[in-house]
Amino acid sequence: MIVKEGKSYPLGGFPAAAHPPVAGDAPKALFFAPHPDDECIVGGLAVRLLREAGMNLINVAVTQGSKKGRQAERLRELEAACRYIGFGLVITGPSGLERINPKTREQDRPHWARCVRVV
Repeated sequence: MIVKEGKSYPLGGFPAAAHPPVAGDAPKALFFAPHPDDECIVGGLAVRLLREAGMNLINVAVTQGSKKGRQAERLRELEAACRYIGFGLVITGPSGLERINPKTREQDRPHWARCVRVV
């Protein structure tokens, strides 16, 4: 029942949420989101820092998902989400970083090192 009701709700298109202005010299805090949507799902502390401490929150989008056909759409969704919650956004490349996982770290150290340098 709740799933059916949820499917009837609009997907996005909401005006940005109200959030306090951030001073130009406000301290910055970086939130490294391994996947698109992580800034919204687990970014509660970051939102609190933004609101209570007046910090400039920057979401560093590490990846844009593993499905290449959806990466451009995911980036647009991510940009809209960051505007909505009041985060700045830095992307790690046109389609984000690829193969960011423990297996790559162990088995493809040159690739891993290149990704670490980007971050």
